[in-house]
Amino acid sequence: MDSPLPHACTSGLTGTCEFRTLVDELPELICRFDLDGTVTFVNRSCATFHQTTPREMVGQRLQELVPDDFVEQTVALLESLAQLTPDAPTQVNITRADAADGLRWQEWTNTALFDAAGIITGVISIGRDVTERVAAEQRARRRAEHDELTGLHNRRSTIEALERFTTPTLEPSPPVGVVFVDMDGLKVLNDTEGHRVGDEALRSLAQGLQAVVRSGDFVGRIGGDEFVLVTSTTDEAALAGLARRIEQHLGGLPRPISVSVGWATSARSRDPLELLHLADQAMYAVKQRRRSGRPAASR
Repeated sequence: MDSPLPHACTSGLTGTCEFRTLVDELPELICRFDLDGTVTFVNRSCATFHQTTPREMVGQRLQELVPDDFVEQTVALLESLAQLTPDAPTQVNITRADAADGLRWQEWTNTALFDAAGIITGVISIGRDVTERVAAEQRARRRAEHDELTGLHNRRSTIEALERFTTPTLEPSPPVGVVFVDMDGLKVLNDTEGHRVGDEALRSLAQGLQAVVRSGDFVGRIGGDEFVLVTSTTDEAALAGLARRIEQHLGGLPRPISVSVGWATSARSRDPLELLHLADQAMYAVKQRRRSGRPAASR
């Protein structure tokens, strides 16, 4: 399809040239493309963003202008745009692309163009850089989902993860193990050495927990000295081994710090809060046995 605006001014097209100049001066990124993603027009701002010229961009496809991990999303966008109608011709999306200073986020307002029969003849998109906004949203989301001191997931996101683990999407339901870890002696450490030392101990334990879990497992801090691991491991011997590895990572922690570890598996319950409560009870039983001098058992 011919571009609605020429990329070089010719005699007799003064008005078009003036409009082209105006569009090129706009800071917004302007792009027209066909439903297969083929670019038919871009303004100078759009081309500059992609470190090229308008003439070189025309003929490329949108799928070639985004990072590999956004190609599938771009194909899905084109399929969605094909469903637009004259009564609802506009759709907004956010994507990411390479710029001169690295990967940046863009928000695009896509408006379908129709012929007299209501058939889509192309799409005009107006984009703007929203990298700073996306970064701010990501920081806010991280603060909402993560514990500021340790960087682990906080209580809310841990419960949400446990709900995802325990809500079966496959049959048979995948197994789930919940390991409850309680740091003993934190109050004494804070009172004798100060909260800075206590905070360092918490961060060290958090790093140790992350080091012992497998890829795909989940680690969260749900309270001042309470941590939870969610894992697909439900074998009793494997969970006991995990508890031992957690204790081994305490070698560098200051006295009087120790940990109590208990667990529960989805064989006992698939209710996320009940499963967490069962793991907490198992941990508390370990703590009580240790205080009484009896051998600790994790479950």
